[in-house]
Amino acid sequence: MTTVQTAPTGRRVAPASAPRPSMFARVVTPARLILVLAVALWATALPHVASATVNIYGLLFAGVPGLAAGGVLAAVALVAAVRRANTLDAALATVVIVLVGRLTATIAVNEPGSTFIFRHLGVIDYIQQNGELSHGTDIYNGWPGAFAAVAWFSDVTGVSPHLIAVWFPALCDVAFAGAVFLLCRAFGQRVLVAVVGAFIATVANWVGQDYLSPQAFGILLATLILTLLVQSKKHPVAGWMTLPLFLALTLTHQLTPYWLVIITVVLGVTGHIRPRLIGLVFIAIVGVDLLINIDQVSGQGVLSNFDPIANSKSLANGAVYSDGATFTALSSRIPSVALWGSAAVIAAASLLYKPMRGLGPIWVPAVFAFSSFSLLFTQNYGGEAIFRVFLYSVPGCAVLIAPWLVRAIQVSPLTVPSRWLRRVIPPLTALALVVITLGSLQAYYGAWFANLVRTDSVNAVENWLENTEGPAQLLSPTIGVPLRPVAEYVDFAEIDSHYDASLTTWNGWAGSSFRDTEVVDTFTRQLADLRTDTYVMVTTQTKIYSDFYGAYPAGSLDRLADQLRVKEGWTTVIDTPDLQLFEYTGGHR
Repeated sequence: MTTVQTAPTGRRVAPASAPRPSMFARVVTPARLILVLAVALWATALPHVASATVNIYGLLFAGVPGLAAGGVLAAVALVAAVRRANTLDAALATVVIVLVGRLTATIAVNEPGSTFIFRHLGVIDYIQQNGELSHGTDIYNGWPGAFAAVAWFSDVTGVSPHLIAVWFPALCDVAFAGAVFLLCRAFGQRVLVAVVGAFIATVANWVGQDYLSPQAFGILLATLILTLLVQSKKHPVAGWMTLPLFLALTLTHQLTPYWLVIITVVLGVTGHIRPRLIGLVFIAIVGVDLLINIDQVSGQGVLSNFDPIANSKSLANGAVYSDGATFTALSSRIPSVALWGSAAVIAAASLLYKPMRGLGPIWVPAVFAFSSFSLLFTQNYGGEAIFRVFLYSVPGCAVLIAPWLVRAIQVSPLTVPSRWLRRVIPPLTALALVVITLGSLQAYYGAWFANLVRTDSVNAVENWLENTEGPAQLLSPTIGVPLRPVAEYVDFAEIDSHYDASLTTWNGWAGSSFRDTEVVDTFTRQLADLRTDTYVMVTTQTKIYSDFYGAYPAGSLDRLADQLRVKEGWTTVIDTPDLQLFEYTGGHR
């Protein structure tokens, strides 16, 4: 009970205010001490990343404990910051989780972190060299927005696309965190809550779609469009401002615009956006785009089927995953289940129980969070639909979860009368956040060695493209060769769009142990009937990728290389510990 003091004159005197914390206490906060330790542990781990010994369970198990420790401490620091309602410290924790989670690869290695990036670099290089597209050559030339933007930026600044690709994941995650922060603020959430939403989005986004790619640009543009749509009910001009962004998005990625069409139609019907018919304009834009690229889309199937269960499955092609891949897949379910489960419970409870609606709007962020599941009714997207569904759900789920996460950490007698629960909830929340962070880091870095691109492979492919005359094939046993890194790939793709296909698409290859020469003998006879020069490249990365994902039994690709070295009709072009390139020279019938 507060006692009101009175002066001798009988007048009231205001109660003494709490003493202001010292300068030291304001600067040296618990969260900042934790973050300094996190950055120190992460920094000590960095020199060991490039030389880490291959481990089937990924980088976290390869002798660099500072990486996991840094992520855990960043999560703990966020809890400490929110507990003290320190917005700056919460923002610093978000920055540190980006450093640990994404900047690691940028600093530690020389090449972008996925072979798929090099296909994008080839398109960018073609635009830079020719000032035009090679429409119809591949699907990337049908949706060139991201590639044209990078080519322009590279030309203007002089920064090479390769360097942009190396730094892109970290920069993309910073931008994504900022976009989610703006989305949370658009819903009227406090700055602290919005920062927590940005942290949630960063930790949850384990799917590795932040590399230099159309979908990375797509989710950034989409999140900004969602932010404008939220504001459009108060300020209709914001709805019209989405049009140039949506047009840019439509030119960038083939799937993301359809997700936004679903959202604008639903929210237009329910009256949550202005103008209510903006969805019809979106439909017209994607309709024109579909007509322009109908040749590309029809080749993949406009609609896969209407089986959401089948469409939600990724393509394993019958492979038996390694223990490391299985563990990584299970780890990825931790942030996925936590994100979807928490958001679903919050949305359902808030819609059904009025007292829970006090922390902000529910219907619109719920539409943002779960509308992407509708895509599973029409498309499997080459086995990647479920990953896009998750990626698209992250911003909306972050908006739903953030205020409740803050409330759980700042639990008070007003919200939880039980003293015992007030003691238990914050540490349990911190523990859950730590487990989710570890699951996310393992999901992101579990396939580190399978995705690690080596410079000698890049140089070999570039040299092959620049010095080989088509028609010719550059085949590899599985993923693990950085294909199409330069503009010259178009010369080969225009002749044969599958000139660099994986040999797992050839009959008898997938899963072969190569304990006998039957597969190679059959392959050699098939090549004799083709009027195409053929090369086969085996790299350390293909071997690790195969072992991780079970494309071939362990040791199979070493046996394949041994057979090609001595097989009549084959010539060894390159033979190093990390790369072997073989040319078929047996002639053609």
